[in-house]
Amino acid sequence: MALKIERTDARTWPDEHLKELFSEGFPEFITADRLVKDYIGRVGEWFADLNLMLINEHDVPVASGWGVPIHWDGLPETLPTGYSQALVRAVEGREQDVKPDTLVICGAIVTPALKGHGLAGEILEALRQTARDAGWSQVIAPVRLRFPLLAGQLDTGTVGPGGSSHR
Repeated sequence: MALKIERTDARTWPDEHLKELFSEGFPEFITADRLVKDYIGRVGEWFADLNLMLINEHDVPVASGWGVPIHWDGLPETLPTGYSQALVRAVEGREQDVKPDTLVICGAIVTPALKGHGLAGEILEALRQTARDAGWSQVIAPVRLRFPLLAGQLDTGTVGPGGSSHR
């Protein structure tokens, strides 16, 4: 399958393509959280370059992923406490001209019929590459409303319990 990456806002996507891609809906922590509703508009406007689509050879989106930039000192105790906190830190950081150094991956989704074909890894790698291109040295992801599933330094390999890195 020949794949390419595009920003989600690069074009208007046919409704039937988006309906299939997002057919499993969004978790309640995204749709029901009042704090998310207060920040998500600014996130979409200010960080559109971090909202990506993986497109197949038929020009159909088969995966999507997005994130927000934050400044993080690398200490586990200063990680955002979860998804909502990451959005708040990204928006407020931008409003206060705080220079980001970390990408928080907020979501990634694969068309249900194509799960198990490595597309999640492809969209996550595209987000990691976007972070590298921006000069950010760290990529992190809240998992089930908590951290730290860490990608750590972009070149360190996997991160084990307690944040220790392994090659």
